[in-house]
Order: sequence, then structure tokens, then C-alpha cells
Amino acid sequence: MDPDWTNDTTLTAKCRMLLSGALHGKDTLFLSDNFEDLTREVISKIRDDEEKRMLEADELILMFGASLLERLGALRRHVISQRMRQLARLLITFKITNGQTSLMELIDASRFYDVVVCVRGVCGDAQEQTVAGVKMFTSPSYGLHIGHSIVKCCMIKRGRAIRLKNHEMKQEAVSFQELMEGQDWI
Repeated sequence: MDPDWTNDTTLTAKCRMLLSGALHGKDTLFLSDNFEDLTREVISKIRDDEEKRMLEADELILMFGASLLERLGALRRHVISQRMRQLARLLITFKITNGQTSLMELIDASRFYDVVVCVRGVCGDAQEQTVAGVKMFTSPSYGLHIGHSIVKCCMIKRGRAIRLKNHEMKQEAVSFQELMEGQDWI
């Protein structure tokens, strides 16, 4: 491995560069100036509704949006806002059935099946079945998209736990991600 890891293009090296800010000349990732950029470039252009208020209040959704902004840039703000709104919609659905919580608290193995139930609810159970007898969803792509976003949030939570030296938080994220990688996701 190249000792100058800024020239290495492996996924691990890219993660190191992103966390150190080397990709964009920033000091570190997830500082308040990144949230200012996110607010200016993305959040200020989102329709003002319950989803916007939810995503503004959730720290992990903001970190997720900041990481997408770093990676995709301001020209793809519609994709960033769409993915942030999907996570906010998940929190709103969870709030209706289980009470108020944050995405950081949801990413825990003990809440995995509650998250699956909420995602299935948002995907909408269709009355139809496939030839093999598998239930269909009215919006199956939502489950796939939110699944990718949740995996990214698991990685963000794990990275934050490592930086904070919080072993319990790290284990929550790792356990949740292992369940996602198994065959338990919707």
C-alpha cells in the first residue's frame, strides 16, 4: 500500500481521505461549516413540510446529507434532498407507531424489525402476489433506496463511534448493518 494514502484509490483510502477532508481541502468531516453548506445548498431549497422539519432536527440525517454533498456536489442537490426526505419519512412513520426517536437511536439491532415494519408500511403492501406467492409492494424501489441510505447511516454512526471511542455505539451500528446484510431486510 502506498504510504502516501492520498494517491491510493481503494475504498478504504477514499474513506480515510473523506474523513480527513483531503478530498476537498476541508479540515474534518461533519463540522458545523459542512452543515452550513448543506443548509445553504440543499435544505433551503426543500419544500417546507413535516419531512423538512424532521430532517432538520435529526443529526444523523444531517451528517448523511453532508456526506452526500461532499461526494456528489451541489449540482446533485435534488438527489441529496430526496434521500434525506426518505429518511425523514421513515422517522415520521416510526414516530406514528412507536413514538418519537432519532435515526441514531433507530440504528440498533434491537430496533431492526421495527424499522423493517415501518419500511414495509411506507412501501405499501399490494394485494397481489407473484406466481411464486411472494407479496408485492406498491412502491418496491423505496425499500431498496432507503436500505442503501440506512447502510450509509450505519457507516456514519460507526465512524462517529470510533472517533468518540464509544464501543457501545459502534456495536449498535455494526450489529444493525450485519442484520441488513443478512436476508432479513424487507
